[in-house]
Amino acid sequence: MKLISLSLKNYRGYEAALIEFPEGLIGIVGVNGAGKSSLIEAIGWALYGTDAARTAKEQIKRQGAAPSDITQVILEFELDGNHFQVVREMKGAGLTSDAAIHVNKKPMARGTNASLEYITKTLRMDREAFFTSFFAKQKELNALSDLQAAQRKMRVIKMLGIDDIDRALDMLRADLRDAKTRADTLSERVLDENELAVGLKAKTDALEAATLRVEEAASKKALLKAELDELGAAFAALKEKRETHAALAQGYALKTNDLKTANDALEGLQAERDELLVQGERLKSLAPKMAEYQAMRLKLDEMARLEADDKLAKELMTQRNDLTAHLSELENDLIKAGDLEEALNKLRDSRGNLEEEIKGATEALSDAKGAIQGERAKISHLKSRIGELAGERGAIEKLGPKSNCPTCLRPLGEDFAKIEEHFAKEMGSLSGEMDAAAEQMKLAEAKAEETKALLVRLEKEQAKAGQDISQKDLEKRDIQHKAKEAESLKKSLLSLENKLKKLKTEAFDAEKYADLKAKAIELEGLSKEFIQLEKETERLGKILAEIESNSKRAKELAEELSKIEGEGKKLSFSKEDFAAKEGAYEAVRKSLNEAEIELEKASGEKKLYLAEVERLKKGLEDNEKLAKEIAALKKERLGLSELKRIFESFKNDLIGRIRPALSAKTSALFAEITEGRYAKVELSEDYELMIYDAGEKFSINRFSGGEEDLANLCLRIAISKLMIEGSGQGAGFIVLDEIFGSQDSARQENIIGALTRLLNQFKQVFIITHVGEIKDSFEHVISVKEDEQGLSSLRLE
Repeated sequence: MKLISLSLKNYRGYEAALIEFPEGLIGIVGVNGAGKSSLIEAIGWALYGTDAARTAKEQIKRQGAAPSDITQVILEFELDGNHFQVVREMKGAGLTSDAAIHVNKKPMARGTNASLEYITKTLRMDREAFFTSFFAKQKELNALSDLQAAQRKMRVIKMLGIDDIDRALDMLRADLRDAKTRADTLSERVLDENELAVGLKAKTDALEAATLRVEEAASKKALLKAELDELGAAFAALKEKRETHAALAQGYALKTNDLKTANDALEGLQAERDELLVQGERLKSLAPKMAEYQAMRLKLDEMARLEADDKLAKELMTQRNDLTAHLSELENDLIKAGDLEEALNKLRDSRGNLEEEIKGATEALSDAKGAIQGERAKISHLKSRIGELAGERGAIEKLGPKSNCPTCLRPLGEDFAKIEEHFAKEMGSLSGEMDAAAEQMKLAEAKAEETKALLVRLEKEQAKAGQDISQKDLEKRDIQHKAKEAESLKKSLLSLENKLKKLKTEAFDAEKYADLKAKAIELEGLSKEFIQLEKETERLGKILAEIESNSKRAKELAEELSKIEGEGKKLSFSKEDFAAKEGAYEAVRKSLNEAEIELEKASGEKKLYLAEVERLKKGLEDNEKLAKEIAALKKERLGLSELKRIFESFKNDLIGRIRPALSAKTSALFAEITEGRYAKVELSEDYELMIYDAGEKFSINRFSGGEEDLANLCLRIAISKLMIEGSGQGAGFIVLDEIFGSQDSARQENIIGALTRLLNQFKQVFIITHVGEIKDSFEHVISVKEDEQGLSSLRLE
C-alpha cells in the first residue's frame, strides 16, 4: 500500500490543506500541537471513520468553522496496481457522516457502513490491525517492556491478530454446548411407542363406532325430510288462502273507516255552506256605506298633505336662521389664518438643521465605540497570551533544570536559563502593549461620553421642534376644515331657499281636519267588517264543489264494501282446519331438527376420534424423526470436538513459529542500528526481550534507557513487517511517531541510517518528530506549522 496524497478541509486545526506524498524517508516536522499527529490520524479517519479518531466527532470539525461548512478528508493510495480514492465527510449541525470509495475512477462503495466493509475486505485488516501494522508510537514502544510477562505475551499475540483463533475456539466451544443442549432437549421429547400403539388401537375402534352412528342418523334425517316436503306442499296452499282472507279483512276495515270519514266531512261542509249564505246578505247591506268611506279617505289624505307642508315650512325657516348665524362665525375665524403658513415654514427649517447635527454626532459616537471595542479586544487577547505564558513558565520552573523536556524527553540543562529569559522578555513586552492599549481606551471612552451628552441635547431640541410643528399642523388643518364647512353651509342655505319656494302656501284648517278624522274612525269599523265578509263569502263556491265530491266518494265506498263481502263468502277459509294442518307440519319439522342435531353430534365425535388417530400416527412418525436428529447431533459433536483440537494445535504451533521469526527480524535490525555492538536479540517464552552481549544473554532491564527504547523500536518494526507480510500487502509504508526522544545524536544517526535501509521493504517511511536538528537527515520533509489564529498548514520541502 503506497500513499499518494491527502486533502484536508476543516479537519482539526486545518482549514484547507493538500499534501502529495513522495517515496523514501519522510520527516513530518513541527512543534508540539502544530498538527503533525492530526495529519496522520486523518488517514485512519478517512479509511475507518470516527472510531479511528482520538476524540468524539464533535471535536474533529475545526473550531471556528461555520455550521454549514463541510469537514472533509480525501485520501488517495495505490494497492496491487490499482488507484484508490477514499472520500469521508461530515455535514450540517448534526455532523452527519458520509463516505465514498472509487477504484480506478469507478465507484465501488457509498455510505459509511458500505465503505467500512469494503476497506476492511480490501486491506484484509480491521481498524486495530491496520494501526498495529502501519503505525508505531513512542509510548506504545515503552508499554511492551513495562507490562507483566503474561500481559506482554497477550499484547503481542493481539497485535499479530492471533487472538482471532481464540475467538474461533470460543465459537467452537459454544457450538459444542449448543449441540449437546439440542440433543438433550430432543431426547426429552421422545414418547413411549407402546403407549402410542395401544392408544391408536383404542381410538381406531371408537372411530368405527362413531362412523356407524353417523350413517344411522343420516338415514333417519332423510326419511323425515321426505315427509316434511310432502306436508309442506299442502300447507303452503293453505297458507296462501289464509293470507288472501287476511287481506280481504284488512281491506274491509279500511273501507269502512274511509266511509265514516267521508260522511263526517260532508256534514261539516253542509253546516259551513249555510253560515256563508247568511254572511252574504249582511255584505249586501254594507255596500252603500263603503262608497261614503272611500270619498272621505281622499279628503283626509289631501288635508294631511297640507298639514305636512305647513310643518316643513316652519322647520326650514328655523334651519335657515341657524345656518346663517353659524356661517357668520366661520367667516370671522377665516380672517385670522393669515400668518400660520409662514410660522410653519420657519419651524420645518429649524428641524432640518437639527437632523444634520444629530447625524454627525451619531457617526462620531459610533466611531468612538468602535475604538473602545478594538482596544478592549486587544487587551483581552494580551491578557490571555500572558496567562498562557505564565502557565508554561510555571510548568518549566516546577520541572527544574535537571529534568527532561516533557515533549522531546531530552534534559533541559543549560537551556533552562534561556527558556526563563525568553518567557520574562516576552511577558514584559506583552504587558507594555497592554498598558498602551488601556490608555488609548480611556481616551476613546472620554470622547464617547462627550459626544453622547451632545447627542442627548440635540435630540431634546429636535423633539421640541417636532411638537411645535405638530401643533401648527393641527391649527392649519382646523382652518382648512372650517373653510370647507363654510362652503357647505352656503350650499345648504341655497337649497333651503329653493325648498321654501316650492311649498304650497294654501291655508290649513286644523278644526275641519279634526272633524273629518272623527267621522272616518266611525266608518273604519264597518269597512273592516265588509272586507272580512268579502273574504269569507269567496269560499262559498269551493264549499259547494267539495260537498258534491264527498257525496260521490261516500257512494263509491259503500259499493266497494258490498263487493268485499261477496269475495269473502266465495273464499271459504276455515281457521280450525288451518290450525290442525299447521300442528302436524310443526311436529314433523321438530323431529327433523332433532335428527339433524343427532347427526351433527355424531359427526363431531367422528372428527374428534379421527384427529386423535392422526395425532397418534404423527407421534410415531415424530419419534422416528427425533431419533434421526439425535444421531445427527451426536455426529456433529464428534466433528466439532475434532475441529476444536485442530484449532488448539494450530494456535500453539503458530505461536511457536512466530516467536523465532520475530526474534530474527528484531536481531537483524538491532545489530544494524547498533553497528554490530549487539548481534543478537531473542524473545523469551513470555515475549521478554533478551539481548546478547559478548555471547552472553541478558534481560533488557540491564541496559540503558536509550538502548531499551531502541530494542523495543526494532521489535515494533519487526511486528509491523510480519503483519504486512501476513496480510499479503507487500511493500507499503510505516509511520514512526516521536522515536528519538531518549537517543543521543550518534544513535539518532544510526536509527536514520537503519530506517533508510528499510526502504527496500517499505516504499515510504514516515518519521513524526519535533526535534528540528535531524531535519536535514530526511530525504523529504513535510513541515507543519500553526499560525496566530490557530490554523495549521503543510509544506513539502
